Amino acid sequence: MYGVGVCFAALLAAAAVDTADGVDIAAVVCIAAAVYISVALAVVVFELKSAIAFILTCKNENLIPIFARVRLANPYIADAKLRQKCARNILQAEMKFKQHLLSRTTKYLRRLDTELKQSVSHIIYIRLQSISQEILKEKMDEIERTHETKLNGLREKKQRRAPQRQILDPVTNRPREIVDPVTNLPQEMGDPVTNLSKYNLTDSEHDALVNGLHHVYPPEKLDQPQFVCNM
Repeated sequence: MYGVGVCFAALLAAAAVDTADGVDIAAVVCIAAAVYISVALAVVVFELKSAIAFILTCKNENLIPIFARVRLANPYIADAKLRQKCARNILQAEMKFKQHLLSRTTKYLRRLDTELKQSVSHIIYIRLQSISQEILKEKMDEIERTHETKLNGLREKKQRRAPQRQILDPVTNRPREIVDPVTNLPQEMGDPVTNLSKYNLTDSEHDALVNGLHHVYPPEKLDQPQFVCNM
């Protein structure tokens, strides 16, 4: 994955450690190895940061990735709420582990970068950094695409599993019906609200959108301080 970049980095390192007696092969190998490890660790750091962001998104949107799914042997306790609670505990533990690993890897990467900076001239160091960033950018784009694909798949699966809302008429309190223009037969009206944001609507907010601003349902509890502020 990093072969071409590391070879070019080795050539730059050779120019940096060229001595009066010729090229110091040992120094070239050490610097090339340091560049390789530095790039590999930078990829690991970005993967950990992306994984943490992925877990946070799953927690905020109530998504359950594959590694957080649990199967309970007892069907009498295998309800959705218990599964959701177990999944959130797994996500929290995984995030803490990755945060700890990220801290340790970042410290090691900084120490390695400092040693590399002291081993070559400033110009060579800048060129090595430029090569490393080009290699890293390609890998970063791949990781971001993978996580975005996973999130979209989880969102679609959650949307498919979500129960279909039954739209009730505010006057008759019965399911609203529409007439099929082809068969001329009444059909129950589907959910007209399509939520494209990450925010989860409450039942009252959903009903307000369905019935329009003239049929907004009153809140169950009156927030007196907020009511006074709105006057």
